[in-house]
Parts: sequence; structure tokens; C-alpha cells
Amino acid sequence: MNFEQIELELANMKSWNEGERLSDEQYVRNFLISNRDSKATQQWYEQNNPVVDEDSEMDDEDFVELSDEEWQGTHEKSVAEVDAMTPEARLTEARKVEADREREYEEFISRIESGDYEEIAAGPAFGEMFSVFFATMFGFFDVLFVAFALSTAYKVALGTDD
Repeated sequence: MNFEQIELELANMKSWNEGERLSDEQYVRNFLISNRDSKATQQWYEQNNPVVDEDSEMDDEDFVELSDEEWQGTHEKSVAEVDAMTPEARLTEARKVEADREREYEEFISRIESGDYEEIAAGPAFGEMFSVFFATMFGFFDVLFVAFALSTAYKVALGTDD
């Protein structure tokens, strides 16, 4: 790809990320399924694993893994719930999920800026905020750029000009 093609693709990706992605029904469907899967999995782990504090020595034996069958059941339920929704309801929920994530992230940042580190670390929502941070910071484009980087590295290693 030449520089102009890269610039055009970056502009297209930025445009898609800034709003067009919500007009992509398949993206919205997959986003909602993933969100429901994530919440259900997190809830399962909270119910089935002991609370760990920094003073305890939890062995790997104490940690219970979600089985493939349980996850598959959870995923199928998420798919059925999302598929039962109208496209308009999906879009409304996707916008709400994004707004909630943004609000939670802003609250998290404001607590950090205020210097309230103890509340952040002690609060039950720290893990959730950590995952919101990574979901916000590393998305589709990061995966795409990593794929481009690996592809480029591979081509450079082979010595090709494509």
C-alpha cells in the first residue's frame, strides 16, 4: 500500500469508529452478544469463586473455571436474547452500553485525578473499571493494526515488496 492508500484507509476506519459502526447491524449484534456474554461470565465467576484478598494465599486448586458447556449455554442465551430484539432496540441498547462505559470510565478517571486510590483499589468495581479501560483503549482498530504490523514484519522478513 502506498501512503495515500494508507491515509484513505485510516480515514475510513476513523469514520467507521466514530459512528458508522452503529449503522452496521452485524457489528451492533455482535457487540451486544459480547457484552451480554461478558456480564454473564463475570457474574458466574463472582458467584463460583471465593473472594480473594491480598493477604490470602489462594491456590490454583481453589479457582473454579467456567466449563465449555456452561459458557456455550450462556452464549446461546445471549445470542437468542439479542436475535429476539428489533434492530432499533439493538441500536438503542448498544448506544446505552457505550454511554454507560464512557460514564464509568469518566468516573474512574475522576477518582484517579482526585487521588482517591484507596477507594479505587478497595472497591468491588476496580476489576470492572480495569476491563472498561482495556475495552475503551484496545478495540477493533488495535487488532487491525497489530495484524498489519505482523503482516508487514512477515513480508519484511521474507524480503517481498507486496
